Amino acid sequence: MTRSSPLLEVKNLHVRFETLRGVLQAVNGVDLTIFPGQIVGLIGESGSGKSVTAKSILNVLSTPPGITDGEIWYRGRNLLELSAKEMSRLRGQSIAMVSQDPMSSLNPVFTVGEQLRDALLWADIVQNTTGEPSAFNLINRFTSAGRRRFRQAAAQVVEDLRQVELPAPHQQVKNYPQQLSGGMRQRVLTAMACAGEPDLIIADEPTTALDVTIQAQILMLLRELAQTRGVSILYISHDLGVVAQLCDRVAVMYAGEIVEEADVRDIFENPQHPYTEALIRATTMASEDDLVEIPGEVPNMLAPPKGCHFWPRCPKMVEQCANEKPRLAPVGQDHESKCGRVHGEWI
Repeated sequence: MTRSSPLLEVKNLHVRFETLRGVLQAVNGVDLTIFPGQIVGLIGESGSGKSVTAKSILNVLSTPPGITDGEIWYRGRNLLELSAKEMSRLRGQSIAMVSQDPMSSLNPVFTVGEQLRDALLWADIVQNTTGEPSAFNLINRFTSAGRRRFRQAAAQVVEDLRQVELPAPHQQVKNYPQQLSGGMRQRVLTAMACAGEPDLIIADEPTTALDVTIQAQILMLLRELAQTRGVSILYISHDLGVVAQLCDRVAVMYAGEIVEEADVRDIFENPQHPYTEALIRATTMASEDDLVEIPGEVPNMLAPPKGCHFWPRCPKMVEQCANEKPRLAPVGQDHESKCGRVHGEWI
């Protein structure tokens, strides 16, 4: 696969959820492309649809209705057309996820060494089993070959934890998740995500609960994975400062839609959508004199506004914004914006 050939393409993705108050329109026509070795940031306020998009890629949303339209292409295969057995082989192997809260992904009754060892052995099962991976395929540790593989996995656990720069890995493998700090647990989770040597890692706000120093170390680790192993990363965050440090390209999401996409430098130096401008001015990336909150609230997606979803909060809105749906269109070199005024769709 070359740089010109995408690793992942999300096309016209729509996701709906049934609630007691009606149908919630969580994601509306999202397009997203990730190339090999590329780190793409997906940013926006809470409730904008970032995590729902990520879970759609893994195809783990509950149905009905869930994903109602669209395509998700990974290495030439539409993931939405795969069977449950086929998807189970991809998750954790070809596509892995690092969550915001490691304690929700790590089992408190097993040591971190045991959990990483089992992740490595599961990767072996998936790679060497033609049918559906299951407990029946587990490596028999009471055979000579099984004992040898368990010893190899135990040794590999220590090396994998050393590669994610976990202090004293020989000692930490004996500890339970609750005995580790938040930064240590996040490193363990990153090592587990890499156990199957995935091509794509979805990192859903993995540094939110960490202090600045540990946050920087985790970001360096993710960047190193992309540079040395060619791993692609979809980095989901509402922290623009982190995205500016880590990502190659950024997609800005608002009310279930991508409203702007461009290279990371271009998006911060030359934002072309009023929402992106407002996000930058509402964060610590702005100077003290320019720091301004975004007025209003994210729209109720049970009954989204007609026209542009951002118009009720937009200082630049005109009549057409409230009545006509803008399209995501080019506004420069490899730069797109979903603002009718910016790309000249209306005046």
